[in-house]
Amino acid sequence: MEKEHKIIIITEEIKKRKLIKKYDYCYKQNRLSKEIKQKILKAEGILLYDITKTKEKKLHINDHINKTGKNPLIKISPLEFIDISKLYQKEKNGITTVGLGARFNKEKNNHQYPSTFMCTIAVLCKKINPKIKIQAKIINC
Repeated sequence: MEKEHKIIIITEEIKKRKLIKKYDYCYKQNRLSKEIKQKILKAEGILLYDITKTKEKKLHINDHINKTGKNPLIKISPLEFIDISKLYQKEKNGITTVGLGARFNKEKNNHQYPSTFMCTIAVLCKKINPKIKIQAKIINC
């Protein structure tokens, strides 16, 4: 089976604002197509992009706090364990984002590094392919 190097996945908010022009897939809330799931299974890495509202232009994500109200692991078997303790590839100046989901516009000013659905996408990707390496970035809009 041939490995694909890295898949770029963006959120709908990145697409709306045309902040990233070249990508492989645009994530729509809680949905990954069968086609992209197959690509994730074969990929060595994922690069995720989401929006934020902060003074910095582009930030690397080392961790997240999920306040989206969505948990992609809720439907897995109690016997299945998915380790998300080291979900993202770390960088020296990386930050922790707060995933707000659909409440981003309403609550973005209440958090230093808010994002929309990046945390959900990252967990879904790890659920599909536990060995995948995930890099994530948020871009100020």
